Amino acid sequence: MKTAKLILLFSLCFWFEPNKAQNLEVISYNIRYSTASDSLNYWENRKFEMVDFLQKESPQIIGFQEVLLNQLQFLSSQLSNYCVLGVGRDDGKQGGEFSPIFVDTIHYKIIESGTFWLSETPEKPSKGWDAALNRICTWAKLEFIQTGRCLYVYNSHFDHMGKIARDSSSHLILTKINQHLKIRSLPIIVMGDFNSEPAEPAIQRFSKTLLDASQMEKDSLGLGTFNGFKSHSSAFKQIDFIFYLGLKKVGYQTLRPLRSNQLQLSDHYAVKAVFQ
Repeated sequence: MKTAKLILLFSLCFWFEPNKAQNLEVISYNIRYSTASDSLNYWENRKFEMVDFLQKESPQIIGFQEVLLNQLQFLSSQLSNYCVLGVGRDDGKQGGEFSPIFVDTIHYKIIESGTFWLSETPEKPSKGWDAALNRICTWAKLEFIQTGRCLYVYNSHFDHMGKIARDSSSHLILTKINQHLKIRSLPIIVMGDFNSEPAEPAIQRFSKTLLDASQMEKDSLGLGTFNGFKSHSSAFKQIDFIFYLGLKKVGYQTLRPLRSNQLQLSDHYAVKAVFQ
């Protein structure tokens, strides 16, 4: 295994034997901060089972939220088939939460990538509108090695307090998408914890332009994605989404992994979309 050191655009790349999957599988997952006050749900008590779950799923692209540097380093060391993209929201380097994108480098080549802040000054660390915290969006242009076709991927975690900030953040991401696609139209994926339910302005804004992968799906437990480390029945809020355009969706799931002690793996469920 070969490890690159941390740089301004955090990038750790590793290799593994290719699997046989031909579909594009994408997971968005808020894994919850590493917070000692979480007691039994503390990251140190969950991290190896988190890796086991992700290795079993083996998606080609993962968008994580609520990732601190120690968590990022652990996941990148264990998930040895991915290249990791993103920066910390506090300083544009290693400080604060990351919203990283993990890319399977056997199937995809990274053409370009970056991070912008969800604010009126997106090119530098900043807090936008009525947000309580700095928020970011990490993006990447990827090339499918087998065919040479490209797509754009965006991953974000919207503010939990600022209503204006959430709506403005979705508008900013759509603006950035238009800028990226001004030369050539390519498929896109936008995923994350948007701290917004389907009827709220941020999600409605996305839905006017993009397709929601959870639409037209049936699930006996509902589409709720926030569980608060409680039972499945408490997950009534759908705030984690995968949006797309220019791709054919062939599947969608709300993934509800449990630890061996039957506690939740995170305070959110993972959401998974499969594209042809």
